[in-house]
Amino acid sequence: MADQEVTEVIEATAETPEPKLAFSGSRLFTQWLGEQKASLVFTTYQIGKIFFIGLQPDGRLSVFERSFDRCMGLAQRDNTLWMSARYQMWRFENVLQKDQAYEGYDRLFVPMVGHTTGDADIHDLVIGPDGKPFFAVTLFNCVATLADDSSFTPIWKPSFISDYVAEDRCHLNGLAADEDGNPRYVTVVSDTNVVEGWREHRTDGGMVIDIKTNKVICEGLSMPHSPRFHNGKIWLLNAASRSHRLRRLVQFSQWQDMASKCRHRRIRLCGPQKESLRTDGILPWFSARA
Repeated sequence: MADQEVTEVIEATAETPEPKLAFSGSRLFTQWLGEQKASLVFTTYQIGKIFFIGLQPDGRLSVFERSFDRCMGLAQRDNTLWMSARYQMWRFENVLQKDQAYEGYDRLFVPMVGHTTGDADIHDLVIGPDGKPFFAVTLFNCVATLADDSSFTPIWKPSFISDYVAEDRCHLNGLAADEDGNPRYVTVVSDTNVVEGWREHRTDGGMVIDIKTNKVICEGLSMPHSPRFHNGKIWLLNAASRSHRLRRLVQFSQWQDMASKCRHRRIRLCGPQKESLRTDGILPWFSARA
């Protein structure tokens, strides 16, 4: 009887259809990609996917994805792409030469190195001037880089954090490089020093900290994420605000809203016109769900 029950469970499991991915985008999304001569690479930890979005030669949308458990942080420089997953930091390299193509693609990123970090909840990362990755280790409340003899090597923590411990105390989740490519600005959800104390301050406890001077340059934010330094300004996602708008930090104090569809998703824009940003309304958007 027991064997019969086990067999039935296995058969029922085998008949369960695999979840399918559904994609949707705004009507002008492909046109926008063509105008910008850009591709999008982004991760979503909810379904554990990295997506490469571009255009086919005939102008139709091209979507390529691969699965990585809890992938989040993402940074690209030249032919190198770094990505964080649940237990590893992955380095991908584009193996195609200039003007070379593979099955219609002009870039082919192949995983070359997987460095085991353990489940440290790495949220964000930047690539330093020497090609070395630096990343926000959220579980340990610090900024770190890779090491040959350990999971990672911390290089900075907020002054209000008393020790390097596996307790997400302030939810240090975002990291931005300065104009020289050095890790410089971090976002935290609060300045708490107790395990998961940040959860009580998600509405207005967020801050941006300059890790070079250890100064708080902006506060009162609502779960800030994904800061980026661009044209002398810091851009970030004020993730828990009602509008879910992308905002930019002007002179460290004055806010200007940028309407967008961004939520908890890490996005990297790649292409010759990647410095272009639209400010005249809703940006073209794309989404994927399982």
